[in-house]
Amino acid sequence: VHLSCDKWALQSFHGPEIVGAFAVVAQLAIYPLIFGSGFLNTLVVPVAYERAGDLTQYQKLMSAYRLLACIAIAYLAGLLLLMGVFFIFHHKLVLLISNIKFAEFSFLLPWITGAWGLFYFGQVLSNFGMLANKTSIYIAPKIAAAIIAAISTFYLSARYGVAGVVWGIALAGFVYAFWCFIIAIKIKHSLRVSIA
Repeated sequence: VHLSCDKWALQSFHGPEIVGAFAVVAQLAIYPLIFGSGFLNTLVVPVAYERAGDLTQYQKLMSAYRLLACIAIAYLAGLLLLMGVFFIFHHKLVLLISNIKFAEFSFLLPWITGAWGLFYFGQVLSNFGMLANKTSIYIAPKIAAAIIAAISTFYLSARYGVAGVVWGIALAGFVYAFWCFIIAIKIKHSLRVSIA
């Protein structure tokens, strides 16, 4: 639902031509985010798991959490850099992968990147809970974010057009990332108390 509601909202209120133009820009925004978060998760997260061991030694666990914090900071830095590049070159990049009829929404490229970047930042933050073997704790944030995305993209698209869809995705991504951030803090604190 979360990954498709933007296109559903645009189809409902603006038609298939707008969906196509938006999809080109959205794909250009999403693929670097998927690659970046996947690269960090594949390359560095296993090192954090190795450092954490069996979750019984406080120093090892804190070493793993420091590494996960570095991953989160690296992801945010990469996201801001990517948004900056997209602010400068959005029109040229959209033209590079498509044609002039799809460049209508190129100005939204950095904003879509930021909106989806929040969601993938939440995914990066979920490594804190995964490390602590608390995977089910992320069901509620994902469901809440999907519901918020579905409602807000339809509502904001009807009121503000294509930009409203981006705001809806950003709202859902922010809620998800913030919730995952709170979970990470609580897990770190609870493990400190239980191990000490």
